[in-house]
Amino acid sequence: MSSSPPRSNPRSAIVDHHEHLHRALAEAVEKLWEETFTASEEERFLRVADVRRVVEREIVPHALAEEETLYRVASGIPELRLLVSAMSAEHQTLLGLATKLAADATTATRAALEFLNLFTAHLYKENELLLPGLESAGVDLEGVVRALHGAFEEQLVGSNNGASSDHDLVVDVRTAGTAGCATVVTQAFEALAPGRSLLLLADHDPTALKYLFAAEHPTAAWSPQRSGPPEWQVRITKAAETPATARV
Repeated sequence: MSSSPPRSNPRSAIVDHHEHLHRALAEAVEKLWEETFTASEEERFLRVADVRRVVEREIVPHALAEEETLYRVASGIPELRLLVSAMSAEHQTLLGLATKLAADATTATRAALEFLNLFTAHLYKENELLLPGLESAGVDLEGVVRALHGAFEEQLVGSNNGASSDHDLVVDVRTAGTAGCATVVTQAFEALAPGRSLLLLADHDPTALKYLFAAEHPTAAWSPQRSGPPEWQVRITKAAETPATARV
């Protein structure tokens, strides 16, 4: 398992974790691509959300932890310095693509495919070039793996305490129109775990949607973040414990 402690072979532990990340991302992107030409805008949005969860909750924290540990060690080895510099640049490109996953479904789908392609090549370099190079230089990979796990946990804690963690999912309906807005937001909200929240981005006043939520999800917390025009932002939080609600 990717979350297991370092094993007797630390290089294998890193490679196994990379395989886990790649498999999770590839499966999410494959489902998104399969529905690109057949699914509705709302369905495509939900598939994009699956990709974002893998990227934001697993891959990005792992990449940032690598910068603090694995890459810092490797940058001190002359033979690996140029490789690490190039791979750090790839991290920045991946982070840039991650921000595009919050755009409309077409842009997000293209970004997801680009992210997967670059991430695949990036992992190959880490597994086949960087890790062997570290071993050849006599680096204590077991110690690096322990540091990597610790930095990864710190990234998760930091993201949970930071401003960006006020929401767990960004719901961008600026291209969905008023007719499709309610369906997209409602489906995303219902998929949230209790206590989690989403950030709604709209190009129109979502007051009508607020009344809908008050009727269908009376325990939901509606917290305006920005009032347009041109953009409205609302954080919608699901109650930590949602009581059974009678429906007509």
